[in-house]
Amino acid sequence: MKKISSLFIFLIFMSSCGYKNINLESENNLNVRQITLAGNKKIGRILQNEILLISSSEGSDKIEISLTANKVRKVRNKDNSGKVTKYDIVIRADLIITSLNSDKTTRRSFIKNSNFDVKPKHIDTINAEKKETINLTNQVAEEILNYFKISYKN
Repeated sequence: MKKISSLFIFLIFMSSCGYKNINLESENNLNVRQITLAGNKKIGRILQNEILLISSSEGSDKIEISLTANKVRKVRNKDNSGKVTKYDIVIRADLIITSLNSDKTTRRSFIKNSNFDVKPKHIDTINAEKKETINLTNQVAEEILNYFKISYKN
């Protein structure tokens, strides 16, 4: 009996705490008027498409975005003979967000990095680099979307 009453009290407190999961909100208060791309166009287009998915023509917050996306590949390790054994890869997205409602400009950078091993076949190394690039781009896109969900909510 005591367990049931304590569970009932717990449920009453949890239902009235005001918690809302912002990822489940269906309201799109963001109206992206224009996105200008610079840098790596392939990565930029992926990020642009993700941003446009959360944009709504009825949104009250009207913004313009300047997006610069870059990818850098650097040698991380070499063996004794001088052959490369591992690469670092860095994806960086710089956003300049201009609010058309208040003429306020915000700058924000999103950076993700990873590394991959050189494979015995060159084509396998290229495929590993492509896979890491896509993974890092998706991680940056997720961070950007979370930033917009938090910054432009009611």
